[in-house]
Amino acid sequence: MHLKRLEAFGFKSFADRMEFDFGRGVTGIVGPNGCGKSNVVDALKWALGDQRPTSVRGTEMADVLFAGSGGRKPLGLAEVSLTFDNADRFLPLDLDEVVLTRRLYRDGTSEYLLNRDQARLKDIRELFMDTGGGRGALAILEQGKIDAVLQENAVERRLVFEEAAGIARYRLRQKETQRRIEHLDENLLRLRDILSVSEKQLRSMRAQAGRAERYRALEESLRAKRVELGLWRYARLLEERESDLQYLAVREDAWPGEPPRRVLCINEGVYTYHALRVEGRVLTEARPYDDYSLIPFLLDLPPGAVLRAGVLGYACGVDAGQWRHFWEGPYRVEVLGAEIDGEVLALGRERFGAPEEPGVAEADGRPWLEALPEGSRMHFLVIDAFARELYVPFHLATREFFALCRRRLEPGGILAMNVYAVGASSPHLAALENTMASVFGSCLRASQHGGTNFLLLARNGEGPADLGRLGRAQARARFGERPGTAEWERLLDHGAALAADAAVVVPRGDLPVLTDDDAPLEWMTDRFLRENEDRILAEAGDSVAELRRLDRRQSWLLAGIALLGLGAGVILNPAQIIKRWAAPTRAGSGIGRA
Repeated sequence: MHLKRLEAFGFKSFADRMEFDFGRGVTGIVGPNGCGKSNVVDALKWALGDQRPTSVRGTEMADVLFAGSGGRKPLGLAEVSLTFDNADRFLPLDLDEVVLTRRLYRDGTSEYLLNRDQARLKDIRELFMDTGGGRGALAILEQGKIDAVLQENAVERRLVFEEAAGIARYRLRQKETQRRIEHLDENLLRLRDILSVSEKQLRSMRAQAGRAERYRALEESLRAKRVELGLWRYARLLEERESDLQYLAVREDAWPGEPPRRVLCINEGVYTYHALRVEGRVLTEARPYDDYSLIPFLLDLPPGAVLRAGVLGYACGVDAGQWRHFWEGPYRVEVLGAEIDGEVLALGRERFGAPEEPGVAEADGRPWLEALPEGSRMHFLVIDAFARELYVPFHLATREFFALCRRRLEPGGILAMNVYAVGASSPHLAALENTMASVFGSCLRASQHGGTNFLLLARNGEGPADLGRLGRAQARARFGERPGTAEWERLLDHGAALAADAAVVVPRGDLPVLTDDDAPLEWMTDRFLRENEDRILAEAGDSVAELRRLDRRQSWLLAGIALLGLGAGVILNPAQIIKRWAAPTRAGSGIGRA
C-alpha cells in the first residue's frame, strides 16, 4: 500500500483545489518559507483523523478553514482526500484503490467518506491502525520527533514499538472489550437492584390484582342484578308456565320513550331472552336475530325461486316471521325447523303471533336433521340453541354435526350460528369456530353486543360468503327499491354493520377440533339409549316410575353404571336407571349442559 494522491480544497492556504501525486520513489516538495509546505503534512494528518488542533498548528479546529485573503473571501468548507493504492490488499478491503475523504464545515459539522460512502471516525482509525498512517503515525516524522522518541521513557517507547510491530490494533480492542465488560458489570448490578425492587412491587401488585379481580366479579354481579332489577321495574309478567323440560315466562316491558317489547325467558332469568317481539316493528334491533334476515343477500337464487330456510331452535317463530316479511315476494319462502319444547311452540302462537309452519317439528335438533330425507337440502340453516349455561350444546358443536349441516345445505348455502362468549379470546368460541372452519374450509366471525355475542357464518362452497353483497348498491341492483319501507332501510344498515364487524377464520392446528368422541358421558349415554331403546324398555317392566323420582345428578351417575353394564352384556334392570332423565335444552336435549 502506498499513497498515490492528495487533494485539498479550502484547507488552510489551499483556497483552490490542489492535487499532489506521489510516485513510487521519493517526492520532494520545496519552496520558500510560508508557501504552504507544512500544510501538506497537516492535510495528511488531518485527513487520517487527527482531532487535535495543535497537531495541525492551530488553536481550534475551525483554523483549518481557509480564512480569506486580500482578494479572496473565506470558505465554508475544508476538504482533504487521500488516494491509496491497495493492489496488494494491505488494507482489509477488496478494492484496488481506497479514497479517504474528510470534510469540515464552518458550522462545526464534519464527515468522513470512504470511497464516497459515509464512514465513522472509529472505522477509519481501525482501518489504518498498524499501517503507520494512523493517529500518531510513525510514517510522519516532524521536526524534533526523532529526539522526542529517543527521550521517551520505557512505557511511551513501548507504544511506538507496538505500533511498528502491528499489535496496537489488538491493544485497542482489548481495552474496548475491558470497558464493555466493566459496563456490563455495572448494568448487571443495576439490573439486580431493579429486580429486587420489582419483586417487592410484584408481590404487592399480585395482592392488589387479587383484590381487583374480586372487586370486578362483585361489580359485574351487581351490574347484572341492577339490570335485572330495572327490567323487573318496567316488566309485566304476562304468563309463566313450567313445561316438562324447563321454566318459561313471557314478559312485556315498556321503557320510557320506547315501544313495548314482549320477551320469552327460559330458565336463566329475566335479563336473558330467547324470543323478542317489538310492538309495531318487524326488526327487533337485537343482533344476531335481525342479522339472520340478511342471509338471503348472500345467496345466488333467481327471483321467484323457493327459498328453503331452516332453524334449529325455532323458539316462538319471530325469526321465521321476519324472513317471510322481507323475502316473501322476491322468493317463495319455505321454513323448516325443530324446537325441542312443544310449550315454546304453543307460546309462539299464543303470545307472539307466530303462524303455523308445517315444516317445523317438536323435536331435538340433531336427530331431526339426521332424519331428513337424504335429498332434502336448505339454502340456509340457523343454529340458535343454548344450554342452561348459555353455551351451545355439545352435540350441536362437533365436527360430525357440522358435516351433517353441510350435507343438508344446497351448494353455496349458508350455515349461521349464534354463540354467546365473553370476548373474542374465549376458548369456547375459539374451539367452535375452529371446528366449523375445519369442515367448511373457513368461516366468518362477527362480534356483536360489545363482544358478548358472536355470529358465525360458513358457506357450502369455495371460500367464505361475499359480504360485499350486503352493500346498498348491490342489494338495490338485485332487489330494487322499496319506497317508504323504513324496516328495509334498517335491515340494510344491519348489513353494513355486519360487513364491518366480520373477520375471516381459517382452521388452525393449535386449536382444538371438537368431535363426538370427546362428548361428555351423558351425551354418549343418550346416543346409546337411542340406539338400544327397545331393548332397554323391554327389560324395564313397571319400574320406570322409580326413575322419575331420581334427581338429575343421581340419574346421570346411575346411567353411567348402566352403560358400562350393558356394554359388557349385563342387564342391570336399566329401566330403574335410564329413561331420558335429564331436562333437555331448547332445540337440544339436556346432554348439552354437561
